[in-house]
Amino acid sequence: MLLFKITKLENVAFLSLLDYRRCIMRTINRAKLKYKLSLGYNPHENIYFTPPIPLGIESYCEYVYFDCDENPDFFQNEFNKNAPNGLKILKIKQINEKLNFNDIIKYVKYEIRWNNNLIDYNLNFYLERKSIIKDYKSKEHNKSVDIRPLIYEINEVENGINAYLMFGETTLKPNLFIEDFVNFFNLSDDFIVLKTNIYNVKDKKLIDFDEIFNV
Repeated sequence: MLLFKITKLENVAFLSLLDYRRCIMRTINRAKLKYKLSLGYNPHENIYFTPPIPLGIESYCEYVYFDCDENPDFFQNEFNKNAPNGLKILKIKQINEKLNFNDIIKYVKYEIRWNNNLIDYNLNFYLERKSIIKDYKSKEHNKSVDIRPLIYEINEVENGINAYLMFGETTLKPNLFIEDFVNFFNLSDDFIVLKTNIYNVKDKKLIDFDEIFNV
């Protein structure tokens, strides 16, 4: 089995999970890489993805778990030669254990950058609130959620912030958080969002996914 870290940038960021899967499999087939199929009446590729993020958000840290016995370095080189712009394997390794991404991923890091220098906010004012109630629409009806417990940390950086948001059984969608943050500080909506890391938690500390599997 291969575990690889892969990008989802440029036009690829607008693909649904199903289309993203097709894009990756077409690249693998174009590169003539060998892989295993499942057993049974309807053989298919054994390929598993980290849970999807909203369309249009670019990512440097999607992960794919794929049943393939090719040499990892050879697989990465041939894949990247045949991949479209925005799709690139960054790291890869061979593993023997079965993975369940939903059990592993607890938080996601989003880098949010404004395209102007007129950023004026105090994060303490935002985070000192005991609750942050947001309304949103589900498929069936309107709902409300307190997003404050779902925010692990926010760091101020040049022209923006890094936000560490809960992901898993309870997920804080970046769009919902950003909407509240922008409205709270009356900021411009001229910004970009990047997903740059995923984490597990141990002793209340974030553990980088790459550290867990030494990718």
